[in-house]
Amino acid sequence: MQKPFAEDVDLGPILDQLEALDYLSNVRYAESFVRSRILKGQGEIKIRQQLLQRGVTLAMADRAISEAEVNWWDLAEQQRIKRFGEGYPVTIKDKLKQIRFLTMRGFPGYIVREITQES
Repeated sequence: MQKPFAEDVDLGPILDQLEALDYLSNVRYAESFVRSRILKGQGEIKIRQQLLQRGVTLAMADRAISEAEVNWWDLAEQQRIKRFGEGYPVTIKDKLKQIRFLTMRGFPGYIVREITQES
C-alpha cells in the first residue's frame, strides 16, 4: 500500500527557513562527513572528491579537511599496518600492492611513497 504524499509543494521556502534557523548547514555536513571518513581510514584526496560529488564547494571541502584534527601520515601508516602488518614490503610486487591500496584509500603520493619504504 502506497502512502499518500503532497503534490506540487515548493520546498524552497521551507529549506530556506531551516537554514536560517541553522537546522540545515552545509558546513556541519562537510565536517561530519570528513570525521566519518577519517574513522573509515580514508585519505584526504578521496574525502575531498566524495564531498565534491555530494555538492559541497571546493572551498568548504578544503576547510573541513584542513580543520579536521588528523595526522594524515599516521592514518595512512595505521591503514597500511592494519592491512599488511608491521613489516615493510620486501618485493616490488608487495610494495606496489601497498602503494595501490593506499592510493585507492585517497592518500597523497608523497605520503604513500614515504610509508611504504623502510626508514
